[in-house]
Amino acid sequence: MSGLDARNREDFNGFLCVSCRLILCNPAQLPCGHRVCKACVRELSVHSEDNIICPICDTIAKANEVRIELKIVFYIYIYFVVKR
Repeated sequence: MSGLDARNREDFNGFLCVSCRLILCNPAQLPCGHRVCKACVRELSVHSEDNIICPICDTIAKANEVRIELKIVFYIYIYFVVKR
């Protein structure tokens, strides 16, 4: 987290994948509200590609309930590119 002071770390955490803990890449939002990278969605599958389990709250969701969050891509761009 170089370049981030203490007051920005909480905001920065909102841009991290709850699975891989890296900056969200092609962010998807689970029905419980937690966000993961689109690539991590496959790793969260439970016994089939139809069910996904959240690594934070253990909520099980159907794969078709996961939404791709394009506006988060925009916010990441603003936060990391424009703000610098």
